[in-house]
Amino acid sequence: MKKNYAFFIFCITLLYATLSFGQQLEGYVFDQKTQKPLTGVSIYFDGTTIGTSTDSNGRFMISYEESTNSPLVVSFIGYNTQLLDVRKQEQGVKIYLTLRPQALGTVYLVNDPWSRQKKMEIFKREFLGTTVERYKCRILNLDEIELIYNPET
Repeated sequence: MKKNYAFFIFCITLLYATLSFGQQLEGYVFDQKTQKPLTGVSIYFDGTTIGTSTDSNGRFMISYEESTNSPLVVSFIGYNTQLLDVRKQEQGVKIYLTLRPQALGTVYLVNDPWSRQKKMEIFKREFLGTTVERYKCRILNLDEIELIYNPET
């Protein structure tokens, strides 16, 4: 009876130890267009502190618990972020990131009809005022002041 009880406790301990050990995922991250490995890609579980990054060969290795429900985030500047279910990935998974198009806002070029001297006189009048005390004040960094006049606004 005692042997059966000891064997039962041993089996439960072994089962618990097997289930409680974390899993590990190993894989690679590549640029989809060039097929070259990407270095420094951030790989982490969303909402956790568990994360890693790829090495110079695009390789990563990340450990996680069986109970982890957060999606695996694969993120790199200039590329679209991917969210993966870690339980559906196989060891040696290859992840291909696509470039994210970068668009700048509209740039308008406007001719500034006023000279810097005229803009500086108006700035000093508005900033320092028109009283006698304005002559006691000096602006020491006039070259650092950027003045733009747009006649439309």
